Amino acid sequence: MEILPIIKKVSLHIFIYILIFSFVGWGIAQWILTPKDKQRVDIVKIEKETLSFYDLQAEIGKLSSSIPLFKTDGLENADVYTQATALKKKWIDHTLFSKFAVEKDLVFTDDIFVSQLREIDLFHKDGLFSLESLNTMLPFTGFNNRTLRTEMEMQYLSTTIKDTILTEEPSSNLARAIHKSRNQTKIADIAVVSVDDIKIDDLPTEKELKQVYNRSKSILFNNLESKIFEIITVDISNGKERTREIAYDIEEMLITSDNSMSIVAKKFGAKYNKSDKIIKSQLQMLGTDDEKILKQIWELGLNIESEPIEVENSFIIVKAVEHISAHKKSFEESREDLVSEWRYNEQKKRAYLKANKILKNAKAGKWNDNKITTDTKIHSRKPFARGKDYTTEHEYVFKTKVNESRLFTTRSVADNETVVAYVIVNNVENVSENQFKMTDSLRQESIEVMNKFLVDSYSLWLSKKYKLEQNMMAFDNLFSIDK
Repeated sequence: MEILPIIKKVSLHIFIYILIFSFVGWGIAQWILTPKDKQRVDIVKIEKETLSFYDLQAEIGKLSSSIPLFKTDGLENADVYTQATALKKKWIDHTLFSKFAVEKDLVFTDDIFVSQLREIDLFHKDGLFSLESLNTMLPFTGFNNRTLRTEMEMQYLSTTIKDTILTEEPSSNLARAIHKSRNQTKIADIAVVSVDDIKIDDLPTEKELKQVYNRSKSILFNNLESKIFEIITVDISNGKERTREIAYDIEEMLITSDNSMSIVAKKFGAKYNKSDKIIKSQLQMLGTDDEKILKQIWELGLNIESEPIEVENSFIIVKAVEHISAHKKSFEESREDLVSEWRYNEQKKRAYLKANKILKNAKAGKWNDNKITTDTKIHSRKPFARGKDYTTEHEYVFKTKVNESRLFTTRSVADNETVVAYVIVNNVENVSENQFKMTDSLRQESIEVMNKFLVDSYSLWLSKKYKLEQNMMAFDNLFSIDK
């Protein structure tokens, strides 16, 4: 077996560990405080070998102290459970592979270790292996001499053992399935009738408008409860504490005098304004999103000033001067909105009737009788390929069975408005399988999927062979942040 691919894999893993350590950090020593009896709990057992909570905790502690340069403030305790899970898996893999290696007389000798170590670019200087580079860089990889050898041994055993089961040939069925899911092509007739494209030139009658008004529950025809406020704003320009004092002086004058808010604001050089109607959900425009404060403002009695309220870069004093109860708009108030509502309803009705006529022709085998117009887009025998220029129309074509005709309703949002259209799919055909061509990338993907399946199955076989047992309840309880 060639040693170079193994060396490259080892080198890659070293760099991956460096990246992981530099971004995450492993410090958990001060986070987990467990009674001593918990430290003796066995988390994993493989035949006579065990991994206890204490062992796992100690391994994480070693990693934490081995990479001081790459610790990131605030992230040392970021995800203890994930870190412990990764180390537990590493221990299981190493133990299983070691047992199998002993059985097969496969030994990671000193010669192999030195040979692979000399090939790691991280420990090179001027293109050659250097002890100086090794001693300088090793502390920043998360390894020491012992743990580096253990890691390289595991990679060597893992690669050597797994290489015996890997394949370089794709599964023809799997490759075909991958290709079909990625590149399957269908041909279909398709028509799209957009509601917005339907032209309505006529106007509604009074009777039709009143019908819309009586049955509509649209917010357009309802006035929600609202209030009008007077607001004094004191900008924080002389420091927060001084501004707070001014705001309270303003409040005192409002209480003790008959002056209006506008006059008092002018005396103190503060800003005054009167709002338009504000509904409850719009209160944040006053400059705060504190729910408690907003609730207090909304519940103010009429003509009662609030205490000074600190908002962004200012203090405000608010007074509700008018309350408008929720009510339905009158017919005349709503006339313009009613016309728009009627017109849109009419567009939807006519678009639906048009779409159903197209569908009826399709089912009768008269697709070519459908006329292309400004409000209807019609395509005959149009190809649709998965993964290429995917649209909603693709989705509907792939939902339609061969020789079936279907009508779909589609909704999309553009410029905060919902656009409705009807899509008719007819006479769907699959591209014949003799047009199947598998590219090199699909071939490689098939190989990778097959190999993952083989490796997972092999790992499961090793787990059963050496009687792997895991105490997941204890592991979750001891390492989960949510305990």
